[in-house]
Amino acid sequence: MLTVNRKNEPPLAGPEVWVRRLGGQEKIKCVICSHSFWGFMVHWAGNHSEPCFAETKACPGHRRGLPLKWKGYLYVADQIAREHQFLELPPQAAKDLLNWFHPVTDLRGQIVLVTRGAGKKARLKIEPQGIWDEETWGPLAKDKDPIITLCKLWGLDPTQVNLNGQNDVPTFKIA
Repeated sequence: MLTVNRKNEPPLAGPEVWVRRLGGQEKIKCVICSHSFWGFMVHWAGNHSEPCFAETKACPGHRRGLPLKWKGYLYVADQIAREHQFLELPPQAAKDLLNWFHPVTDLRGQIVLVTRGAGKKARLKIEPQGIWDEETWGPLAKDKDPIITLCKLWGLDPTQVNLNGQNDVPTFKIA
């Protein structure tokens, strides 16, 4: 006899803000609402990412020997869809973005066009499109930390995770 999978506690609601990962030949024109990247180390589990925990001996991804990657998230206002979302960028795209705006360290208000080539693994191309003029177009939304959204995507209860971290301007070497 099979046992019914019961869970009397309701599941967490879905992500509060959509995380945008550009697919092949997809593009987004957006205004950056974040001051800098919200960076996270993640493990790649073949078809999805999962969080990396600072205590490596207790980290499930480390224990399974999964590859480690950095992902950067920016809170953006999508100019085409007219909605706010988190834009996920891999390290090279993040470095390219910082190189465009060097020596500016505050990304807030920058308007960018982000385009992915053919295929979902193609590199992202970043092109500056100007800067947001609050006097003309009004104020930008406040920056938002993606941790609650990411916890929901990863199936973690945010109340059971140490959410401390940093939100410093990244110190990538400008090439």
